[in-house]
Amino acid sequence: MTFDADGSWNNFTPRATLNYRHDNNTIFYGIIAQGVKPGGINGSAGADTGKPTYEQEEITTYELGIKSSAINNVYATISMFYNDVSDIQLTTPLNVPSGNITSVATNQGECQVFGIELDVNAQFSEQLSGRFTYALADTKFTQGCDDF
Repeated sequence: MTFDADGSWNNFTPRATLNYRHDNNTIFYGIIAQGVKPGGINGSAGADTGKPTYEQEEITTYELGIKSSAINNVYATISMFYNDVSDIQLTTPLNVPSGNITSVATNQGECQVFGIELDVNAQFSEQLSGRFTYALADTKFTQGCDDF
C-alpha cells in the first residue's frame, strides 16, 4: 500500500518587547509573543486510523520582569509569565489494522501555564561567587483530554 498525504501550515509569530530603564542598575520589561510548534504528517499508520495529519500547536505568552544589579555586586532577575496554549500535540497510541500498536501525534486540547523564575547571582570576592535560581511552572489543562 502506498501512502500519499500532504499538509500545509503557515506561521506568523510576532513578538513585542518593551523595556524601561529605571536607573543604571534596574530594567523593567514586558514581552508579548506568539509561537507555534509545527503541524505534521503521521504517515501511513496515521492514515490507516483516520489521523493522517495533525495541526500546529499555538501559544500566546506574556511575561513581566525586572533585571537589577543594584546592591553590592548582587545581580537579580525575576520574571512572571503566563502561557495560553491551544491544539496541544500529544503522542497517542493507536491500533493499526495489522493488529500492532503504533504512535501518532494528535491535537488534544488547551492549557494554561502560570510561572515565575528567580535568578540571583552574587560576587562575594574575585575568587568567590554564588548563585540561587528557582523556577515554577504551574500547568493546567483547561480543555480536552487524552483519547483514552
